[in-house]
Amino acid sequence: MISLPSCFIKLILFSVVLPVSILAKAQPVLFNVPQAFSAIVTKPSLIELKNSSVRIPAGGHLQGIQLISDSAIIITASSASFSYYLIANANPNFSGGQISKLQKIEDKPFRHAGGCQVNEGKLVAGIEDNLAKNKSEIMLISFNSSLNEINRQIIARRQGIVKSSTAGATGFTRLLTGQCLVAVGDWNSRNIDFYISRKVSDTLFDSLTTYRVPGNKRWCSYQSINLLIDTAGNIYLVGCALDGLNNRADLFKVELSNNAATLNLISSRNFKCSGGASFRYGSGIGVSKFNSLAIYSCARNAGRRLSVNIFKRP
Repeated sequence: MISLPSCFIKLILFSVVLPVSILAKAQPVLFNVPQAFSAIVTKPSLIELKNSSVRIPAGGHLQGIQLISDSAIIITASSASFSYYLIANANPNFSGGQISKLQKIEDKPFRHAGGCQVNEGKLVAGIEDNLAKNKSEIMLISFNSSLNEINRQIIARRQGIVKSSTAGATGFTRLLTGQCLVAVGDWNSRNIDFYISRKVSDTLFDSLTTYRVPGNKRWCSYQSINLLIDTAGNIYLVGCALDGLNNRADLFKVELSNNAATLNLISSRNFKCSGGASFRYGSGIGVSKFNSLAIYSCARNAGRRLSVNIFKRP
């Protein structure tokens, strides 16, 4: 454990947000996250990503979706034999796009890449053994302006208790202290572990604390948890899931200290996915420089085409 600059770091855990990501620059900081969250419309813009050259492996599905640049989308995924991500180039105004690349992350047993988050041209994603359900790795992958990998490393290895050692969803942001904060949800995100970078490094992380869902508490099976901060230093995490028949996004306020984490629900909203997209599969948030949020979602699998939903402010 490490000591924090104050007793508590305020945070908010939320669902998915808006179109963003300027490669090699920090994610824009919002002034009022709850207000931005409430401004997102519940009906999406539907775009289609075409696929004419990338062979999609069988035995898995898409998991997390983010903007990796102003004109490119990255989607993490699983298969029967390896974890991977897709990169798609978007048309102007996100009217459509083309899947251009598939990159393997790791072979089985780490065949399952879960919900992810991109910030500063870096992707954080958990890859897990989703069969034994007893081990996972948290990957930090850096890209250059051509969207080619320039560095890849494991920032945390998790092994032990079945389901509690998985990593099905991750969030990643930079605090006002300059440190990076990573959130990792285990199986169905029943426990959320927080890791924080050392002040002298963006790549060396220490375990901070864990939020454990009380046994009697109704809890959504979040497949995506994304982190945000506001101008006051509060942090937000987006939790997205399919709750029954509802595509649900939750916003929580979170208090963190060296030995405790508290998540308080601020807002819960349902969204109307279309074209086969669902929060059960790929989902994620983005933030624009105009103090707006958007939620992204995609269909279960990519074939010759892939439907993507964008929920944003009108």
